[in-house]
Amino acid sequence: MKSEDNVARWHVLAAKEERYVQQQLKLGASGVSVVQITLNLPGGFTLYPWEKLLTAARAEVHAMLATLGVELVSESHLVNALGPCHLMAVLADGHTLKQHCIALEETATQGRLWDIDVITRRGAVNRHSLGLKGRMCWVCEQEEAHVCRLLRAHAADEVIAIAKKIAVWGTCINDCAS
Repeated sequence: MKSEDNVARWHVLAAKEERYVQQQLKLGASGVSVVQITLNLPGGFTLYPWEKLLTAARAEVHAMLATLGVELVSESHLVNALGPCHLMAVLADGHTLKQHCIALEETATQGRLWDIDVITRRGAVNRHSLGLKGRMCWVCEQEEAHVCRLLRAHAADEVIAIAKKIAVWGTCINDCAS
């Protein structure tokens, strides 16, 4: 194994630890859930206008929280080897909050590029824990995205091209694959 690979892995592990520590600090108060906003950007976040994408996601989450009357306790932002991440500590039920976050991911113009996670003291609240299927692949829309990713069902260039269309245009106009 090359020393560059070891250094890269160390940076990723350190970034994961940094994110985990920030999540745990926000979960300190009773009744707090953490909303974590990251971006699904194949090929690396530097290929995209990630600041605009994250700002749009944050604005949508803030609007959703205000509509729901959810109290925002604190928020922070970090960018490391894992990419940009915005964390919000809120006073809300994690399961209810996750349902609203899923709605944002599915209906917002660039929502397919957002990954809005909800974390409670009991762990992450995900689609499967709510009895929902995972997100569909944006190339074939036949499989859950993680299945296509694990199988490497689509060429990286194809996936990146689609993500860039969504980042710039907000949609693929019902034909992401062309």
